[in-house]
Parts: sequence; C-alpha cells; structure tokens
Amino acid sequence: MNPSARLQVSAYVQEHRGREGLSEFDGERSRLSAGESIHVPRGVIHSSANVGEQSGRRVVLFSPAGMERFFQEAGVLAADSDIDLGAALASAVSHGWEFIADP
Repeated sequence: MNPSARLQVSAYVQEHRGREGLSEFDGERSRLSAGESIHVPRGVIHSSANVGEQSGRRVVLFSPAGMERFFQEAGVLAADSDIDLGAALASAVSHGWEFIADP
C-alpha cells in the first residue's frame, strides 16, 4: 500500500538559517521559509528537501501516527554524525515508503 494513500502530512518550518526548504507535491514546487507551513493531503505524492548549505528545523505531523518510527531509526544523535544511507533506505521501505523517480 502506498503510504500517501493513508497519511496526511503537515509541516511547519521553524528555522532555515538564511536558506529555504523546497517542497513539491501534486507536481508543483514551493519554497518555504521560517514561519511558513505546508499541508499535504492523503493520497498526494510529495517530497521535500533543504536546499541550503546549513541545516534547518521543521515540525512534521503525520496522521495517522506511526511514521515517526522511521525518523527514530534513521536519525543520528549528533548533527555531525554520518547517516547510514543504506540503513535509512531499508528503514523507509520497512515503514511503507515508496520512492518514485521523476518522469
């Protein structure tokens, strides 16, 4: 099952240290700065990225709950730690994420 069929996502950008976040859903891209938010309804394919050179912070809400387990598994304890991309991908897939290539 495609998780986007059962999940809705809301994100609020807390901080983007002079840079912006980039979100895309329903084929439309938007840049988000600190203080802005976005809502992705159920069933909509979406993506997001930090397009700056520095990190940022955002609050993300998933409904229904459960997707936060991916972030707990794939995250690192310190900002200067390396993420094991293979383990992160395996965790994402185990939690129902699907990755779709750009057409």
